[in-house]
Amino acid sequence: MTDKIVNYKGQGEMFFLEPLEKIIRLSVQSAYVKNVEHPVSLLILANAEHGKTQALQKNVNQLIKSKNIFYSNNVTAKYIEKNLMSKIKSGEVRHIVIPDLLNAIERGKNTRKLFVNFIKSLIEEGIFHVSDSFGEFQSDTPVRCGMITAITKANMKESWREWKNIGFVSRFIPFSYSYPMPKMMDLIDSVFFKKVKTINVPNILKDIVIHDTEILDDKTLDYSNLKTLALIFGKQTEGIGIRMAKNLMALVYANTMLDHRKKVIQKDINEVVRLSQWMNYDYKTI
Repeated sequence: MTDKIVNYKGQGEMFFLEPLEKIIRLSVQSAYVKNVEHPVSLLILANAEHGKTQALQKNVNQLIKSKNIFYSNNVTAKYIEKNLMSKIKSGEVRHIVIPDLLNAIERGKNTRKLFVNFIKSLIEEGIFHVSDSFGEFQSDTPVRCGMITAITKANMKESWREWKNIGFVSRFIPFSYSYPMPKMMDLIDSVFFKKVKTINVPNILKDIVIHDTEILDDKTLDYSNLKTLALIFGKQTEGIGIRMAKNLMALVYANTMLDHRKKVIQKDINEVVRLSQWMNYDYKTI
């Protein structure tokens, strides 16, 4: 079901955004941190034509070739049950990447509900047993994986109340952003006047450490900004912020691994703090 590579030659290019690229890389890296409960799941939010889907689609070559990432434009809960659960349990698949979440949820009410509830369990508490007409899956330990996906601001607004009430959104790290007017004008100019002929898309999987590693923490470091962020996020999603705190720590550990270290230093915390200005639903300019 993995989709073939799509050629976008001839379409207007989108600026690649460094903070977005970095949060994707950290999310992927988190799947290899031994001392976290589950990989970070990332929900990218922005208006249409802001490069959300393109950021993932432009890396489709890398994502499809990565044996630990399942990439698809469209996937159902039943497909995951039948074809991916054993691979997720073995560690062969650690993240599911869907460039546009709308493709997976724009179905009948029951199918949509099944998908959301299935993913909600898969990315946090894990799945022990599934039995339906497609077969049966059973595990003695919880089977988990992360998800990286994107959705527009308008579609998120439509689903916000439902997803907040069932605890779906609180399981993701949100990453929302918008373009300032000068950047929007540059994008329009690039189409009309071909000011931007080529955009070099960085390899988001570059330097990812693909062996499981335990990261050593240092409790003497300053985590105060991350603690505050977790509390604010908990209030937004009508929770305490524990899920966000765990995800933030996973990102800190992931940054440590990307720098090829095994012990956290203040630099790792500071990098997550830098990215945290977009880890909300405020659509801050980037």
